[in-house]
Amino acid sequence: MQNANDTGEALGLGWLPEDVPADARVTPVYAAGALPTDFDWRSNSGANWMTSVKNQGGCGSCVAFGAVGATEAQYRIAANSPGWDVDLSEQHLFSCGGGQCGYGWYISAALNRLRDYGTPDEACFPYAAQDRSCSGGCADWQSRAFEIASWSWVANNPSALEAALMNGPLVAGFTVYRDFYAYHGGVYHWDHVSQAVGGHAIVIVGYDSNEQYWIVKNSWGSYWGEGGYFRIGFGEAGIENYVASIRASFTPPTYTVTFYADPTSGTTNAEGVTKSNGATGSYTANQRVHVLANPPEGYRFSYWETSSVSVDNQLSQDTYMTVPNAGSLEARFATLPSGSSVSFFHPYTEFWFSQYDMLNAEWDAIHIVNVGTGTASIHVTIGNPPQVTDSVSLETGKATYRTYPGVAGGPVRITSDQSIWVTQRILGWTAMQEIYGAPGDVASADIVFTWYDLVGAAKDDIYVVNPSGSETASVDLYVASDLRGHLDVQPGQAAATNFPGVVGGPLRVRSSIPVFASQRVVGFGDFTEIIGLPSWYTFTETWFTWYDMRSASWDAIHFLNPGGDTATVSIFIAGTLRGTVSLAQGAADFATFPGVVGGPVRIVSDQPIWVTQRIIGWNGWKEVFGVPTTLATTSWYFTWYDMKGASWDAIHLLNPGGTDANVQIYIAGKARQSMKVSSGGAAYATYPGEMNGPIVIVSDQPIIVSQRIVGWSSFEETIGAQWS
Repeated sequence: MQNANDTGEALGLGWLPEDVPADARVTPVYAAGALPTDFDWRSNSGANWMTSVKNQGGCGSCVAFGAVGATEAQYRIAANSPGWDVDLSEQHLFSCGGGQCGYGWYISAALNRLRDYGTPDEACFPYAAQDRSCSGGCADWQSRAFEIASWSWVANNPSALEAALMNGPLVAGFTVYRDFYAYHGGVYHWDHVSQAVGGHAIVIVGYDSNEQYWIVKNSWGSYWGEGGYFRIGFGEAGIENYVASIRASFTPPTYTVTFYADPTSGTTNAEGVTKSNGATGSYTANQRVHVLANPPEGYRFSYWETSSVSVDNQLSQDTYMTVPNAGSLEARFATLPSGSSVSFFHPYTEFWFSQYDMLNAEWDAIHIVNVGTGTASIHVTIGNPPQVTDSVSLETGKATYRTYPGVAGGPVRITSDQSIWVTQRILGWTAMQEIYGAPGDVASADIVFTWYDLVGAAKDDIYVVNPSGSETASVDLYVASDLRGHLDVQPGQAAATNFPGVVGGPLRVRSSIPVFASQRVVGFGDFTEIIGLPSWYTFTETWFTWYDMRSASWDAIHFLNPGGDTATVSIFIAGTLRGTVSLAQGAADFATFPGVVGGPVRIVSDQPIWVTQRIIGWNGWKEVFGVPTTLATTSWYFTWYDMKGASWDAIHLLNPGGTDANVQIYIAGKARQSMKVSSGGAAYATYPGEMNGPIVIVSDQPIIVSQRIVGWSSFEETIGAQWS
């Protein structure tokens, strides 16, 4: 029972037609209403419910393959588990049911055998593509057998078959004509010339009623046809005359899930039912359950802790749980920040950047993370009047990025109806740079930078962005207290200036109305953009994750004292006092420690000061912002992780408190690592081969987190955004 295709391969047939009484045919009714115009079990509800394509070889066993293929899919559907690797034995069904390679078999005989006895897993009786004794399988096959509960013939018209397909794939037989062996793709239609060569059993998995064809799984291997499948026109080759529908003999088990909350006053809403701490729910195997965490007063949602269950997104307050076994789901909550201290780098509904340039740069991507509680409607505008207007919808806890090839201009404004965090990743000028977006609520009339240098650098441009919709900003720029320039920046516009031959600091930007400012520098083999911070953004204790003047050629801690009194500043590295600096009112200075490597770095001052870290090394240079002790927090966000394109991407963690911190790291909503960071200590984590986002770090103690990247002929350190 075989023929050869145009490559000479043996293609088995083997289906034997049989009499089907008219009263034995069932006409299914689709209770959900109108049938869809197209349907495919390979892509239903976002999943592929079909098992892999197999190859019957030259044996006439196609009926066994058709029956088993439909049964395997029915078990997946009944269990609501498209990933279940159910692989049943065609050889057992064929050999023990009376099939013969040289003769073939009947569909009714195969389905009766499956109903009455079932067939075990493939490992029990592997396929041999030849006649084998029924005793050739495993001795315990009966305990391993998969049965069907029932089967029936389906009325031989397209509407009845379409309705039957809604319950699962169908077993069918059709006449093979010689021209079918030349099939490579498209919709098959008999040429009405080629002769019939035999009957063949297959699995119908879908249809398209507009284009009038069936989608069919074959048993001639995955390299045949369209990945082992073919399409055939309605009514062709008797495809609708011998079609059977089956039901799996399977009742999904039910599992108990226990719900917990930390603190215990929080609750979880599961499919509309409120679950307090310790409450349980009963769900069928692999059921998807809509869950919503409800934090108690004074707390916010932090993450889901799972045991033997899973959630789509561990960092989303509103998500879905899947129940493969009995287990538990715990909603973890964190205290809301107290006091008025807010990091400059925080989620908000509006962000600004000075420039976008994908004319001169190789890459310029706006990275966005939705840290809100619902799907965010986000709008991006470049230039005024706009060169680019763009909109994107982003689910909670998800990250995306946008690029605009050929566009150069500014300013860039991003708005959202949910809290988001935004950065700009640029590859260009032999460098990689990630720039923080300026949240719309921190515009300032007095902005400070530590240093200006258009002697050592090839380019040092100061950009000023005016977010006002109506007022012009009158801006004066000072370097080391000397007035160096003036800008009038129109509403919604950006303007830039530079000072050739000038080196010194601090650089101060003073405006008649609140503005944003940044410093774009090309030099020292690198490109960087530094965000100017408000003069009020000063603290008495500031931390950095690491110091290294062994591998780097330069690592300087820069200080700026905008206050009215002299500041005494102490620098500690890895707990050791390394130096003390006296800083006069309005003065700037820096300190270096050749040969020293370690962390964390702690800066303590008796007056509020502003601190950054300037590093030259790894073919680049960057300025890194410190994080004050008062702004250490339990949750941090980064937009992206990439240890495929970069040679190094390390998440650095610093614990400034007196208690050891238990930390969890998530990438793209999946838990990647749990680790402990000792009191006063520092640690880091890397994930070779990983590229995804966002990154979320959750701790039971306030910590400080940064991301150190080496790649693209450059070096970069980025501090995280507070997640609150």
